[in-house]
Amino acid sequence: MMSLLYEIFILPIEIIYRAIYLGSVQLTGNYGLSILVLSAVSAVAFIPLGRLAVGMQAGEKKVQQIMAPQLARIRSESRGAERQRRINKLYRRYAYHPLLAIRSAFGVALQIPFLTGAYYMILSLDQLQGQSFLCIADLSRPDGLLWGVNFLPILMTVVNITATFTTPGLSRKDRLQAVIIAFFFLLLLYGAASALLIFWTMNNVFFLLQNLRLPVKLPRFRKPVFAQGAMSTATGSLLRSVYALSCAGLAALLFLYVPFQAYASDPAFFASGALDVLLGMVRYLSLTFFIVFVLWLWFPARGKVIPAFVAFCALCVAFVNVFVLPADFGALDGTRFLDEARIGRPMRLLSDALLPVIGGMAVASLCFALVRVRRVLPQALAIALFSLLVLSGYAGLTAPGAVKEESAFTPPPYARAMQSYSRHDENVIVVIMDMFTGGHVEKMLDDPWFEDFRAGMDGFVWYPDTVSMADATVLSLPSIYGGHGYSPAATNARRSLTLEENINKAFALMPRNFAAHDYDVTIVNGLDYFNEELYARHGGAADNILTVPRVRRTFLRKYYDDVSLRDFSSFFAMLGLFQAVPDMFRQKLYDDGNWKNAGDGILAASMDYYKEEDAWFRYVFTSGITADAPRGTAKIFYTMLSHYMWHYAPDLADGAPRIVADPCPETEGQLIHKGGVLPEHYYAERHLMRYLLIFFRQLKEAGVYDNSRIILVSDHGERDSQMVARAYNEGREFADGVPYGSGRYAPGRPHALLMVKEPGARGPLRINEAFMSSADVPLLALKGIGACDEFELYDPARAPKPRVLTHARGGARWSEHGEKAYIYEQHRLEGTLFDPAKNTYDGDYD
Repeated sequence: MMSLLYEIFILPIEIIYRAIYLGSVQLTGNYGLSILVLSAVSAVAFIPLGRLAVGMQAGEKKVQQIMAPQLARIRSESRGAERQRRINKLYRRYAYHPLLAIRSAFGVALQIPFLTGAYYMILSLDQLQGQSFLCIADLSRPDGLLWGVNFLPILMTVVNITATFTTPGLSRKDRLQAVIIAFFFLLLLYGAASALLIFWTMNNVFFLLQNLRLPVKLPRFRKPVFAQGAMSTATGSLLRSVYALSCAGLAALLFLYVPFQAYASDPAFFASGALDVLLGMVRYLSLTFFIVFVLWLWFPARGKVIPAFVAFCALCVAFVNVFVLPADFGALDGTRFLDEARIGRPMRLLSDALLPVIGGMAVASLCFALVRVRRVLPQALAIALFSLLVLSGYAGLTAPGAVKEESAFTPPPYARAMQSYSRHDENVIVVIMDMFTGGHVEKMLDDPWFEDFRAGMDGFVWYPDTVSMADATVLSLPSIYGGHGYSPAATNARRSLTLEENINKAFALMPRNFAAHDYDVTIVNGLDYFNEELYARHGGAADNILTVPRVRRTFLRKYYDDVSLRDFSSFFAMLGLFQAVPDMFRQKLYDDGNWKNAGDGILAASMDYYKEEDAWFRYVFTSGITADAPRGTAKIFYTMLSHYMWHYAPDLADGAPRIVADPCPETEGQLIHKGGVLPEHYYAERHLMRYLLIFFRQLKEAGVYDNSRIILVSDHGERDSQMVARAYNEGREFADGVPYGSGRYAPGRPHALLMVKEPGARGPLRINEAFMSSADVPLLALKGIGACDEFELYDPARAPKPRVLTHARGGARWSEHGEKAYIYEQHRLEGTLFDPAKNTYDGDYD
């Protein structure tokens, strides 16, 4: 409860203060001077709130003066129930309630959130430590200027008391209360940081200066009618409604609708539950309310049309950008857009900035100009607000719920099945590593850090000329499970089934066929868009099939104790702003996927997610196996560790890779090339391969390596294959310092990983130049049983030449496709991935 109150009342002020203070530091270069600037800005911003407080206090005093003689007469003339009846009648006459007496303390109460916000802001600023200002040695500590006695709290108290006695119209009782409060603040803040005392003392100095100018200025501030003005008229009421509903609609659009749509696209990545998302956005909704409220008070009655029109314009512009001219930068994959090169393109002032703004302003102006339309604006805005709230709630409620976290590690019931293999019958092991770039194996072969890689891949064949079925998991993963019959084109041809059923039918193909031949089947992690009912309908629910769609935080406590729930609230807020503004401003907010002002939160959350993935992958492949399975086994494992963002440090610590914010500090962010690749990506892939080498040694020690068929594959690569770069840039790799997305490259993210070890195979890693596809996995995996109930088996490495394969480009989220079809563009590759002349555009499809 206290946390929620902090989010609503304190955090918005803290956020504003932090932005103003750090911005001032950048301008002045002085931490102490910036405190004075912050205090001045705060004092000016507080003026309309001060007017409101004065008006409320004056109104309370006036009502009390009017009722006092009447109350005295009632008390002298009657007793008991009769007295109470007459007092209640008097209160009703003046629309008064005894609780309204707290209005007299509103001025003091109003200062508490501002003081608390400043306290938390200053407390959290590590930059203040050791910063001096004038005669103060350290702004983060008490001043101790008077031979160890703190001078600033005393100065603050003197200023407070002086301000009290220079404020006219206060009664003796009011002054006594103010003096008591001044000494209370002295005790409360005596040991506080000097920066906080300077801030609060200067606030009181500004108030004192205002009092000294009282005869000129205060009457205008004090009139209670100032805050109300003409708001009792029909026009005033209309403007107030338009302003309030426009601001509420804008806040709902930015901080509820857009965040919940993003959250619903991948709840497992973003947060533990819809309620966490809502609570995370409370701070931004409160911040909006605070700013909106203060701005409205700043304008006099005759000027209220200005904020009302501006607020409505802002809402219209946001609606145009979110629903009419949405961002076209590819799918949002995690926190990064797939086609982010478009964000960095040169912007045109007219089409990328002015056109959406002019369109929104034109709509707003037309609505304000037409009297009949203007009169129904509040009703229309209320409907729009209600619709946004309903859509946001629906997205949150229909997304998967929160995940319960265990306080200590206990292996889940399916752990034994994951690690149990047959000593005599065939074991089929498929490891899917999301976004693993196939060309990076070439780099590993000559990497001094990984000198045991070549020998460790005992019996494996690497197929470097492997193309992924698509550039996004939702398009590519079904074909890894189901083969070429589940390519985007083949899936769209089956319009009798929904897209969701097609995907789950693909998931069931290999498990169903293995189970029919008496294998124990285990599938763990990565089954996005998994539907248990549809999966079972197509044979995925046999007794010897164990399917775990997502492991989430199940294995976390085995290796990590310091992981909290992920907090993407800053990212969601930035995403809302990003969607609502024109492209020219989106470029500034995005900042190459780091999202300005939200980067720290994204990094922390991304690192926590990385720990979850690392924990389960490490457990499966390094914690030991058993060779006690009574029959053949088939296992399919999936990991996101090779997917952006990457957090494996390049080297080991205590036998395991460290998880860090920036694995390669020499480059800015995670999207700068070094050594022909994105180094952070390569480090992650290298560590995954190291885990697998440990696993292979365990298979050998258990005596099951030689009867195991192992397939390593990725659903797609990233656009950082040095082999593809050479093919499309006349033999040149990406130079050091070149940003992601620069230079020529094959369309999409086509360079997939494919490495295969057949049962009984041993010897050094071999390279086969056959043109292969990530969709060849079922053909390779089902070799041992020699049959499939949906297609004829053949050896893809011996397919007739030239082999023609396809690579699709489409949205990474379910919502970016139709109910029964993928929406994508397709590229046709004839005979190889590495010849641009053989890579042709094949068209758009839905």
